[in-house]
Amino acid sequence: PPFFFNAPHPRSSPLWSRGLGDVYKRQPDELLDRAVLDNDGIDIGNVVGMVKIKRTYRGVVVNPHFMVKRKHGLPDTLIIPVGQLARTTSRLDEVILRCTVKRLTTLPSFLKLNGDDAEEFDEAE
Repeated sequence: PPFFFNAPHPRSSPLWSRGLGDVYKRQPDELLDRAVLDNDGIDIGNVVGMVKIKRTYRGVVVNPHFMVKRKHGLPDTLIIPVGQLARTTSRLDEVILRCTVKRLTTLPSFLKLNGDDAEEFDEAE
């Protein structure tokens, strides 16, 4: 007789995951104090807050480390769009981004949150 097994539903596989950003739009307090790394493993800084626009969390407020600020010309505080959060480490104390710092700073979503003409937002604690 043929052997059958229950395969997982394709939408539940990690390949179909929309990323941590969707989770953290609803559970922002879990991100506070976590280290943020780009996808090359560079430690950017730590999460110090969240940005809420129209009742939805859109970004994480990060204080970048001095050397990262200097190398990439970053301000003292930057806002990383939640859509760029890819995964956490196994210890759950670090968040890894979908891209490098250099690429992050060119993304329209990053520029919109960090630019001079940024939308009005409420910083959540």
